[in-house]
Amino acid sequence: GREIGSRLQAGLAALESRGAGIAAIRSRGALLAIDLAGGAAGASTAHEALFAAGWIVGLRPGTATLRLDPPLVLADADIDGFLTALGFVLGDKAPGRPQGGDGS
Repeated sequence: GREIGSRLQAGLAALESRGAGIAAIRSRGALLAIDLAGGAAGASTAHEALFAAGWIVGLRPGTATLRLDPPLVLADADIDGFLTALGFVLGDKAPGRPQGGDGS
């Protein structure tokens, strides 16, 4: 659980440092809360987009907070996939990251 939490925190901190719209990250082990800078409407949009992409993420109603409760058997590839999907949804402009479904 701690390794998963640490890996997720590191990836989320990297997104936050690139200005991807993360206002704050809170955690207890592998349980994480991600406060988004876009407010409740932005969090709702991000939640819907992540769900449509196959990622189950909690949303605290009326807040800008997404909640992650990952399984304790989460593979590194799944963590990387989630972080990539979240970055895409939040508009991360990291070099080399595709910015649209058509590769643009």
